[in-house]
Amino acid sequence: MELFFDTAFGRLGKKALDFQKLRAEVQAQYIAHLASYTEYASLYGGSTNPAHQIKVGYFDSSKPNGCAAILDGQDIIGISSEVPKLKEGLFREIIEQPFFAEIPDHEQEGAVSWLGDCAQHFLFWHELAHVWNGHTSFQAKAGVLFIDELSAVSDKLGNLDYQTMEMDADGFAAATSFNHLSRFAFPHRLTAIEGKLGPGTTSLTLGMVAIYLLFRLFDAAADFDDEERKSHPSPPLRQRLIAGSLAAQAKRSGAMEERAALSIVLAAAHLGENLYADSRRIPRDSNAFDEALGERGDLYQRKLLRHWRVLRPQLDVLKRRGTLVPVQDIPDET
Repeated sequence: MELFFDTAFGRLGKKALDFQKLRAEVQAQYIAHLASYTEYASLYGGSTNPAHQIKVGYFDSSKPNGCAAILDGQDIIGISSEVPKLKEGLFREIIEQPFFAEIPDHEQEGAVSWLGDCAQHFLFWHELAHVWNGHTSFQAKAGVLFIDELSAVSDKLGNLDYQTMEMDADGFAAATSFNHLSRFAFPHRLTAIEGKLGPGTTSLTLGMVAIYLLFRLFDAAADFDDEERKSHPSPPLRQRLIAGSLAAQAKRSGAMEERAALSIVLAAAHLGENLYADSRRIPRDSNAFDEALGERGDLYQRKLLRHWRVLRPQLDVLKRRGTLVPVQDIPDET
């Protein structure tokens, strides 16, 4: 398997992680995560295409990102070697903040792992969406080798195409995350959250906190410039779109009204900013996220949703399973 990824990631301009350089306990953690990713991929596809296999591996990188590709007919998902480190780095720092003081000592390790898993699974499910929703097939037809979470380049596909597919993948990952949160609750119900947002809101709140922090690491402004210069929406815009997708899935699942769910996840994003700032000892700065929630963010989202009308019919014939998000009636005028 390692030889396969040495070759595969080499073709993608990346270097496969050398497991032999990891300490035994760290190596075991990485292998356990790989097993869970592979299991999720198998479970998701098993109902419609049980013979289909997606190979998942780690590549060396200093940034928490991922990629998806088709090489010689084989679907591949790559996860950055930096992603598992978030658990022992960022999320341990977060759990050590006074906000979480009510968590008993014997539950703190579980809390750290829970937050780390939320972030890692979101990133994996995002890459899984690129495969299952036909994105990698669509790009392979255009001569593009892979989708990278930091960049994408093609003279046949425009950045608006890429950004719209990123929106779709984030929506898939958010919906899958909500379903996961419904089954695997945070190990301790926090009165600091439920006293303010209501009973049973701990897991949804902290799930959004974990996802918010994953993007907050990029420390990027809300960029509303025309899409010609970038292949991904700016992180604050993605945080806005993800919040909306979580709330929409709450409604679809019958868990709660969409407006109530949106209120919770937006409050969670601001909590995430406070926790991040306190853990890094920097000033709190939610300006980028708040700006993304404003009118310019509305217009940007409408632009992507209008382009979804163009992309969806092309992806529908390439998707591996399931039903793509329906087209919304978004007026062309802004």
